Amino acid sequence: MKNKLFFFLFILFFSSILFAGEVANPVINFLKSKNISNTIIVLIISTLPIFELRLGLPLALTLFKIDYPTALFYSLLGNFIPVIPILLLLKGFYRMFEKVKPVKRFLDWIIERTEKKSKDVKKYEFWGLVVLVGIPLPGTGAWTGSLAAVILNLDFKRSLVAISLGIILASFIVSIFVFMGKLGVVAASLLIVSIYIIEIIRTKRYAK
Repeated sequence: MKNKLFFFLFILFFSSILFAGEVANPVINFLKSKNISNTIIVLIISTLPIFELRLGLPLALTLFKIDYPTALFYSLLGNFIPVIPILLLLKGFYRMFEKVKPVKRFLDWIIERTEKKSKDVKKYEFWGLVVLVGIPLPGTGAWTGSLAAVILNLDFKRSLVAISLGIILASFIVSIFVFMGKLGVVAASLLIVSIYIIEIIRTKRYAK
């Protein structure tokens, strides 16, 4: 029974990281084939949506065996790189391509998906944005947080600070889980289960 429970928790917590890892493998292999250094690979992976720091930092520590300060620096920097361009340029980019139907449909899909993840941001704004970016769950992160800030017309400076704090929070959480090993898996999985249960309860209450 305990083994089954642990297996379930392991799958639950690492499903998003494993999925991201599988998707990232071709990217990592391509970058390695170009003789790009491991630290720059971590930087690039941490910059990309879906992957971000939640994959970049474990990749640096477990696969590349990079020392923690260096791994943390490059994964933090990579995760932060897309934030300012999204906050400043997304609206202009949307206006530029809104007459190009395939691009507009894709952007509308992203916006709709982000809005569904942004209920707490709409309600709590600053701290809602910190949590959206900082809790490493599927569909969260700096990209989602930046998109949410633009879609909800939040103040640029406050959004930048909130997203930065969220990225730091994510690095702290991911670091703990990586260094704690199996215990970290259990703790992280329980956290995820709790969050999903709370979200289900809240959704049912709103539906009444």
